[in-house]
Amino acid sequence: MSKFKKVVASLSVLTVLSSGTYIANQEYKKVALAIDLNDSTIGVKVNKGTVKEILASQGIVVDEKDRVEPGLDTQVEPGQRIKIIKARDIKIKDNGEETTYKTTYKKVEDILKELNITLESEDKVNLPLDKELSEDEVIEITRAEKSTEEESTESTQEQQVAAEVSQTQNSQVVSNTNVAQTQQYAVQAPAVQSSYQQSANGQVRLANGNTAGETGVYAAKQMEARTGVAASTWEHIIARESNGQVNARNASGASGLFQTMPGWGSTATVDDQINAAVKAYNSQGLAAWGM
Repeated sequence: MSKFKKVVASLSVLTVLSSGTYIANQEYKKVALAIDLNDSTIGVKVNKGTVKEILASQGIVVDEKDRVEPGLDTQVEPGQRIKIIKARDIKIKDNGEETTYKTTYKKVEDILKELNITLESEDKVNLPLDKELSEDEVIEITRAEKSTEEESTESTQEQQVAAEVSQTQNSQVVSNTNVAQTQQYAVQAPAVQSSYQQSANGQVRLANGNTAGETGVYAAKQMEARTGVAASTWEHIIARESNGQVNARNASGASGLFQTMPGWGSTATVDDQINAAVKAYNSQGLAAWGM
């Protein structure tokens, strides 16, 4: 065999071996998992990546109201299940006023929790809270009449929260004609009497003793930076929702410092919880926490 033929044969063998190595590496990068889409299950083998990337590779589109577990930014592990619950339209008649909402939950109690619809002790619901809502059913809420004193108290609390939120306003940019530089000045609103107290170290403490805790204070400051809402308001929310417990969980599916629902994203880490809370705030404002 000539030297030329030997070289060609050697290159052919190297090409085959390289191709095999490439295919093996590509297969190594893939993971087998199951995607639960409502009542159907899809078995797939895909490249490693986040939930969002994997769903995109399969041509699965999710709406912002759909619930995805784990969150879209979660890195998927081999054998993991991705659960997608598509949002559906339901009707709720609250004190005679009917509104159509989207929900990913079935039980009446979980639906009200997801939609941040609160019930007072004297309010009545036409369906049992643990009942799964069928397609043709409407949740009807009859509110108990409130005394003038109760309405006045609620109005005062709402005004207090509004005043606290208004403390953080857009910065005014002042230009200096002699120096190519701008400075920002925060406009401070007058101090208002809050419905909660602040301890000596400045932390919010609720009447029942709940606080945001050290981690909650950090999360509250991050939320202030990203939303413009005062850190004290976020501390109040964290103290009320989770008492500063990072791993707090509710039977409805809410979890983390801010007790966000799974549809807002992962709560595996504190930063995940902050991201989920920002997403909820950007969509619903403080109403996401009933404020």
